[in-house]
Amino acid sequence: MVPPACKRRLIVEAGVRFGWDRFVVDPEFTRFMTMENFGASGPYKTLAEKFGFTAAKVLSTAREIL
Repeated sequence: MVPPACKRRLIVEAGVRFGWDRFVVDPEFTRFMTMENFGASGPYKTLAEKFGFTAAKVLSTAREIL
């Protein structure tokens, strides 16, 4: 469990956001990188790039809340 003192959070889930809101301490400093749809199929690297689940995108999003 993430301690409540850690208010800046980036939640990365290559699935739906449902259920992750309970981990938000401060909405101003929380970002979600989750799927809003489903049904895509293909090589995982292609899908990760298409939907923004790359190391570069995660790092960029994390920097937004620092």
